[in-house]
Amino acid sequence: MEPLEERLVKLLSRRIRKKLTLDGYERAAVLILLYMKNCDYYIVLTKRTETVESHKGQISLPGGRFMDEDKTLEYTALRECFEEVGINPADVRILGMLDDDKTLTSNYIVTPVVGFIPYTPKFKKNSLEVEEILELPISILKPENFQPEVYNYKGEEYLTYTLKYGENIIWGLTGRILKNFAEILSKIKKET
Repeated sequence: MEPLEERLVKLLSRRIRKKLTLDGYERAAVLILLYMKNCDYYIVLTKRTETVESHKGQISLPGGRFMDEDKTLEYTALRECFEEVGINPADVRILGMLDDDKTLTSNYIVTPVVGFIPYTPKFKKNSLEVEEILELPISILKPENFQPEVYNYKGEEYLTYTLKYGENIIWGLTGRILKNFAEILSKIKKET
């Protein structure tokens, strides 16, 4: 059977990605970094410190704001992953991108980039930004494991999804991105 990363490349290249453009929003990117560990695929998440500028203490994917010198959003995701958890950008194979989404409180349009490294990483935590590194087995990324929740912000209601992982609750933008990724993974499983 063809490895998951090859099937993801094919599926992501065939789908039409939703792109957002909104006045007053800055661009950002996050990396869904896949790797093998104990014969299963995993992705890395971070628990943000209480000292970062925004989204304090939340579970997130490595990522951040697009800088002019980045040139591409893929580069932004790779740069931020290196800064936060120490993964060498040269080791990451980009598999594709998911739909853009937006933050509610910090005015970013976020592009999720999917990447793969062919080894189990030894993470190097940036303790200024990252309180804890979490390794999430993708086997729990099933659409039915995400609970819909309505979030009220400034008088408007927004649909988000939560995923419980151990003692951690993944929600907000990260929950929506991972729900989208879970739906893509479920399509791959149906094809096999």
